[in-house]
Amino acid sequence: MTDKPALGTLSQVEVRDYWANEATDFTPWLAEEANIARLGEALNLNMTLVDVEANVGPFRADILCQEIGSENLVLIENQLEPTDHTHLGQIITYSAGLDAVKVVWIAKKFREQHRAAIDWLNKISADDFSFFGVEIELWTIGNSAAAPRFDVVSAPNDWARQAGAAARESRGGTGSARGEEFRAFWGGLAGYTQTIGWPLAEVKVTGLTWARIPVDVVGLRVNAGFSPTSGRVSLLILFRSVDEEYDDEAIRRYDFIAERRSEVEAKIGDPIRWIETVEPGGGYAQLTFTPGPQVEDPDLARFEWLTQTSLTIRSAFEEAYEDFDPEV
Repeated sequence: MTDKPALGTLSQVEVRDYWANEATDFTPWLAEEANIARLGEALNLNMTLVDVEANVGPFRADILCQEIGSENLVLIENQLEPTDHTHLGQIITYSAGLDAVKVVWIAKKFREQHRAAIDWLNKISADDFSFFGVEIELWTIGNSAAAPRFDVVSAPNDWARQAGAAARESRGGTGSARGEEFRAFWGGLAGYTQTIGWPLAEVKVTGLTWARIPVDVVGLRVNAGFSPTSGRVSLLILFRSVDEEYDDEAIRRYDFIAERRSEVEAKIGDPIRWIETVEPGGGYAQLTFTPGPQVEDPDLARFEWLTQTSLTIRSAFEEAYEDFDPEV
């Protein structure tokens, strides 16, 4: 008989023994970038933190994230007890108020009726929306430190198919009714660029919440986003290497610009939200605009802002990158 190390025994740890308080212990822990990445791995989502205790009218949602490379918001609601009707109502209220397209409900244990409710929400919702039920567990082996485990107990039945559909949609495939709403908006933007002497390549029409703006600056990618619910448009600035990769050069490009953020913001003229992440690319920047209620043609105002701001971003970043050495 060969000598082999003895196998350990898995033991489950009570989550309240480690996180005594949901708001002051668990939510701050989950909001750490490494733990958002852990959750994203379980859900097959690449996301980054946007806000903790995000305001939704008079309420506060636990965590708000954003899928990297898109405008899609991900709402995360935590519960260190078995699921209850109160939190079910909260995820619906908060997701509507924040215009989130993916909702993650984390709990110690999912009651069968609440698991069924998540399944039902996925069944009746448009393809763009997804709801997840996740149980949080802690496990040890012998005297080891406790390790967290995210067990996805409810997800869209066609989650894999939806991921494939999103990829096809980005290549111009057919989409849902909501997708057609986005096609109409991006088609309107593409048409508007043809009337103003747009100096860049054509904006491609998609059925997604975002469309790429071809700013033609090495190491920079700009995605425009549109939220029909809030009427907000945005520009998401992502950093890449010369080879369009997320790598060390991309991180250096972000750091280089972040160190000069005051100069860049002064040239662009709009406030910029800078977000550092542990995800590839080092971080990103975002600008947003919402037409006021007095604006006669909101879409025209959105098109004007998107095109003018994109060109300003192009000019500001081109100038800033003149002093950037990709080899250093």
